[in-house]
Amino acid sequence: MHEDGARLIYSYLKSLGLNLPPEGNLIWDLYKIRQHLSKLTASELKQYTASDAMYQLLETYNLNSIANDKIVKKMVSLYFHPEMDAYATPQAAQPLLQKLKSQGIRLGLLSNATDHDLIVLLLKKHGLIDYFDNVVTSVSAGFPKPHHMAYESVTKFWEFNSYENLVMVGDNVNPDLTGAKELGMTTIWLRPKHLEVYESNLADITVSSFGQLVTVFSEKH
Repeated sequence: MHEDGARLIYSYLKSLGLNLPPEGNLIWDLYKIRQHLSKLTASELKQYTASDAMYQLLETYNLNSIANDKIVKKMVSLYFHPEMDAYATPQAAQPLLQKLKSQGIRLGLLSNATDHDLIVLLLKKHGLIDYFDNVVTSVSAGFPKPHHMAYESVTKFWEFNSYENLVMVGDNVNPDLTGAKELGMTTIWLRPKHLEVYESNLADITVSSFGQLVTVFSEKH
């Protein structure tokens, strides 16, 4: 996906008449920038965005004079275009959300992402956005999971007496469940198939399918 998106960016910048290095250089330079920002995000628990990466790329090529929000937003959109086209929602996702919603369970989504608009567009494209009371990303929150502020950016929309009344479901144990566990939420690990032999003490409950999730919530609700 990275190469396809980077090629679209290269074609766009060339169409602006800019003097650029060979396409392969841009693909590699953007990869290195994104990897660096990803490491910073993890170490500082401060979200660096796809826009940050695009500004750095333009700076690398001494193109600060054309670096503005409009151009950067276009670059970000092009970069994620192949991912938008390729992404497929698990078939069981929508029936699960419908079932939970019908049980009166309030749902929020919290995603570590480098672009908020990408997540919103994906949810809209697949008809999922209306199932959630609120959609928060690490970009809109300013902090990635497991920073407590990321979770609080979701929970502030609800009235509740204790974090013990909230449940966090995640498929990536460390970033998804660590902060939730520290706050006192019930944590559920939706364990990927390739990790089925593993257990985690961060998970109060471990499930392997969306169907099992429905059963868990039916028992808890």
